[in-house]
Amino acid sequence: MDEKEKQDTAEVVADSTVTTVEPEIIDNGNAIHLSKPLNGKDVLILDFDRINGRVLIACEKRARKLDPAVMVLSLSLVYQALVGAAAAGIKYDEALELSGSDFNALCVKAQGFLFR
Repeated sequence: MDEKEKQDTAEVVADSTVTTVEPEIIDNGNAIHLSKPLNGKDVLILDFDRINGRVLIACEKRARKLDPAVMVLSLSLVYQALVGAAAAGIKYDEALELSGSDFNALCVKAQGFLFR
């Protein structure tokens, strides 16, 4: 590289700006693309690895308080919504405010987790 090429390269580098790019989230099957943003997020990522036995028992107790007539817990929308909200890191009340299709998607993913 001659001196002129080095100077041109240096000028291009000096004029360049650094752009920060957010990493793209790869949909691993536990992402819900929301029809309406929730807390500024367009996507809910359900991390079922954060769910342990204590969380499931707490969800069960709360579901039975909210719906004492539930027969099969894993089929209860209340229980599924509680587990799904815990996996998504949102509050149960926020899950209830999701659109019908988004709420249904949350419950279906939670049900899939519960029936593994």
